[in-house]
Amino acid sequence: MTKKLSLEIIGYIIIAAMGAIFSYVFIHTAALSMGSKVLTRSEKFQAYIKEGALELVTLLQSPEGEEFSIGNLLTWNVQYPELQISLYREDKLYYTSPDLTSSHYGLEDFYTFEVKTPYGRESVKLYPCYTKQFVMQVGIMSRMASGMLFIFFVLFMCHYKFKYLLRISEILKLMESGDLKKRIPLEGEDELTQVARHINALASRIEQEMEEEKRLRAQNMQMVSSLSHDIRTPLTAVMSYLDFLEKGTYSSSSQMEEYIHIASQKALQIKGVTDTLFSYAGTSKREMTKKNQLFEAHILAEQILLEIDDWLDSCGFNVTYENTMTKGDTLSIDVVLLRRVLDNFCSNIEKYADKMKPVQVSIKKENQKFILSITNAINLKGVEIEGHGIGLENCKEIIESYNGICKIWQDKLQFQVVMELPLQNSLELSMKNLQN
Repeated sequence: MTKKLSLEIIGYIIIAAMGAIFSYVFIHTAALSMGSKVLTRSEKFQAYIKEGALELVTLLQSPEGEEFSIGNLLTWNVQYPELQISLYREDKLYYTSPDLTSSHYGLEDFYTFEVKTPYGRESVKLYPCYTKQFVMQVGIMSRMASGMLFIFFVLFMCHYKFKYLLRISEILKLMESGDLKKRIPLEGEDELTQVARHINALASRIEQEMEEEKRLRAQNMQMVSSLSHDIRTPLTAVMSYLDFLEKGTYSSSSQMEEYIHIASQKALQIKGVTDTLFSYAGTSKREMTKKNQLFEAHILAEQILLEIDDWLDSCGFNVTYENTMTKGDTLSIDVVLLRRVLDNFCSNIEKYADKMKPVQVSIKKENQKFILSITNAINLKGVEIEGHGIGLENCKEIIESYNGICKIWQDKLQFQVVMELPLQNSLELSMKNLQN
């Protein structure tokens, strides 16, 4: 992967360095130019030039020898460091000031004049210039200014990157405090953008895991509550039938055996629910264990009506039936789960239905579906409602796991629950089995 951020920063540094170099040249040149203008307009400097020129003329007109004269010229240069000269005799250069090679430090203006000396007429070029100390000071100041401009250019060009880093840091603090819905905006396509993208992905994953954990916790609570409800319903029936047996409220030995059989079936149902509860306790996901069996739909319909009749009749309800299910269809279902659904339906009727009015139970086939409908009048005497509808919610879940539908309808006077389960044609099922 190309290190775009590194290349960007290197580019910023190169641009800033070029800007600093140009700034140094400009500042240095401008400072010397301004110094030139200040010096040339200064009356004190003009007097200084005039004084140096007169002193030079005096030395050149001295009758001393050439060597002594040149020594005096060197002394003159030390005395007047801001003046540099070139001397010509018969148009030939015979002396220059030692620092004249640094003439680029000089001012733009220079003076030319002739002097009559013991050796003849000599031409003099006099160059007013800066001192080395002044030039050094200007150079140091120019370098300092260009260095500051270099730092400024780098910071200015990296400003957005620093700002983006601070933004990432602020959002990370919010995420650390628990606000995992915050996301870092993606800007550009460099390493910082990749970091922001990875942080956002990590935050999304943590948020999803927390939501999943929350959902599973709520699901666990619902599952435990619904299974507890499913245990209590058959347990109530077992206690009722055992109470009948204990008090001898049966008319014959066959009825006693029937009560014992029903109590035994309910006890087995309780065992099945508790087994489901314990097996579910060790899983992280909600799984519904099914032991499906294939039943003839018309036989299963008769069995359902019989169980509903036994339950509601023992509770003192008058039940009316309608069964139009015919032969030729099958239904694949777990009997234990089906009994849990029917027990919940009957338990709700027992608690909240009006015993003075009949309970209507209907089983029919419609659109290749097994449809069970139970309708009852609501007890208007202010019966206290138990639970939170957990049993019916559990029934819905069981029915929907078979691609079925559970519909609940209620008004002030009536309550109706409808269970729809898909049917299989017996002939088609047989043909499939033969082909396999």
